Amino acid sequence: MQKLLKSLILLNLFFIAGQLSHAASLGLDDIEEPIFRLRGDSGTNLNELFINMGGDSSTPEAAITLYVPVKVTASQEAAYYFDTSSDLPDVVSTDGGLYFQDIDTKGYSDEELYVAVKDNSNGSDASFRIVTQIPSSDVEAPFVSFIDLCSTSELNCAGFTDKLATIKDEIELVFFLKPDGTDYPPNEDNIVIPDTVGQALYFKLVMSAASEDIQTKSSLVINATFDGDATGIIEYTGDHGGNGSYISRMALYLVNPSAAVAKTNFREIIEEKGEDGTIKVSRLTNGLNYRAAIAYVDHFGFIGPLVESSDINPKPIEKLLAKNQCYLVTAGFGHDHYVLNYFRHIRDEYLMSFGAGQLFVEFYYGTAPKFVKYILENKALAYTIKLYSLSIYFVLQNIVFIIGCITLLSTYTFRREIKTCLTKY
Repeated sequence: MQKLLKSLILLNLFFIAGQLSHAASLGLDDIEEPIFRLRGDSGTNLNELFINMGGDSSTPEAAITLYVPVKVTASQEAAYYFDTSSDLPDVVSTDGGLYFQDIDTKGYSDEELYVAVKDNSNGSDASFRIVTQIPSSDVEAPFVSFIDLCSTSELNCAGFTDKLATIKDEIELVFFLKPDGTDYPPNEDNIVIPDTVGQALYFKLVMSAASEDIQTKSSLVINATFDGDATGIIEYTGDHGGNGSYISRMALYLVNPSAAVAKTNFREIIEEKGEDGTIKVSRLTNGLNYRAAIAYVDHFGFIGPLVESSDINPKPIEKLLAKNQCYLVTAGFGHDHYVLNYFRHIRDEYLMSFGAGQLFVEFYYGTAPKFVKYILENKALAYTIKLYSLSIYFVLQNIVFIIGCITLLSTYTFRREIKTCLTKY
């Protein structure tokens, strides 16, 4: 009897486990780099949204932040980082909105997938309200239209303008599963969101139409352009114009042959770029003539004014070496650089003006070309030469300051030693 009872209990446990293993659960197809897209007014997917990975979205604390652009007037369209052909969605768009490409409903069968939203800027009145129920045919890649999102009484989308002050940054969006037959109507606020991991996915939305500040207050200057082997280097400085908390990327535009650059020539977004820095333009064809333009781009995809570079003329490394003659340094950098220009200046203005300097230059040009091949084949060696070259450049540029500091430190140390000696004797 006891054996029979144990067998029944085990069978029951296996049955429950089997049921649980086949129950639906929510997750992400790619928890490292999930893809969420902006869908245009025409129903066409436009681009990947910029995101901030807070976690895997399984809990409110692990919510992924999505930066969502909204069109209010034609100014947002004009300021978007690529030509959308007037397809940027507005808040009343039925076909435009958010496409959650990487949501995975594992084991989905008869459950209902709902979307709810809460705007925490409403204070104590904030509560999750139903946005929509996702049709069973779309649960693997759900779409949420802007009209559904903004039709809830929880989210007021009428206040968006092109000013920073109207950015909405306290919106929570959640997908959650409920048993078949739950039947939550749109805008329902008397809802229970499952607190079991795997039954809900949480997102934070930051929505903005604020295109004016980055367009009118940011400034950008290209200081120099250098040619490389199938590459070009753009050196820039600028000012985000008070919009820095939402800017960490640059947009790159490229045209060949060299001509005026427009948004239709969009090439790529370059991540983790500050107000000042350099941009490497890769995958160029040696011997062709290019013109580039760059612009600050904010988290929502709005850009500042496009600033054009001078022409970029990529050359094979052999031609760069023949042109620059600073063999080791050119091989280390792999392209033209201001350090090369400075070393050439030192060679022509100083070393060539006295005998010992001329002997050094003759020795350098007699031996350096023999090592170029090894530098080009060894990235670590090239990086080491680049690092040493920059260090020497820094020392030579600041030699007076460095000597002054050494002199002060030596004087201070000497005086301490004298004082110690006098005190001792």
